[in-house]
Amino acid sequence: DDNDGHDDDDDDDNESTSSNAAQSHHTNDSTRYLLKQAQRRVHRQSIYEEVKTLRSQVKHHERTSELASRQTNELQSKVTSLEHELSQAYESIQCYKGREARMNDERAERERDFMNQLNDACSSMESTERTLMEEIMKRDMKIIELQNLWNEEEARRMKIVRERR
Repeated sequence: DDNDGHDDDDDDDNESTSSNAAQSHHTNDSTRYLLKQAQRRVHRQSIYEEVKTLRSQVKHHERTSELASRQTNELQSKVTSLEHELSQAYESIQCYKGREARMNDERAERERDFMNQLNDACSSMESTERTLMEEIMKRDMKIIELQNLWNEEEARRMKIVRERR
């Protein structure tokens, strides 16, 4: 092929067209053969370029896939870590709730014991108060009785003193 797109044989064909028709036919076949070869080369070149582009795209997608896979693994690792932390936090919460329940039970038991002791103390005080009141009333009765006896004795003495006078 020339750079101007004409075949040297075509130029020769133009000059000798009147002299030899068979040779012209042979030149045309050569030109067609060369054109077909050029078409095949262009076709193969475009296929080669397409394959090259596809390979580049495959490599790009492989890198993208590897990156996505790495990111997926990292995210899965973070999810696993967070799930573990959540599990530990849940266990801690359950532990604290258990402690709180035991402490509430202990506090309620102490309050109940205190109230029972207070009730026992009040009952004991009431009993002691009744006993003391009974003793005070007996003493008061004894004082009244002694006062009456003393008054009677005093009245007798005064009567004796008056009679002696």
